[in-house]
Amino acid sequence: MDQKQFDELNKKLDMILRLLSLNLVKDLKSVMAKVEALSSCGFQPTEIAILLSKKPNNIYQIMHKLKTKGASQDEETVG
Repeated sequence: MDQKQFDELNKKLDMILRLLSLNLVKDLKSVMAKVEALSSCGFQPTEIAILLSKKPNNIYQIMHKLKTKGASQDEETVG
């Protein structure tokens, strides 16, 4: 397989991954829920921003809220 074929295959695999990811979150109502689902699948904030057509800064803020929300819920269950 030459470089051109490899690049084309990689491009197609990337498109399949995007379509599957969007299908995963299509029924979720809020952006926060979508970010949480995609993040739990291992997507990085910049990748999530591209998938959801949002700015990376917005995704970082949502992820921060999710972290602080999760930490406060952990404290409630322990305490």
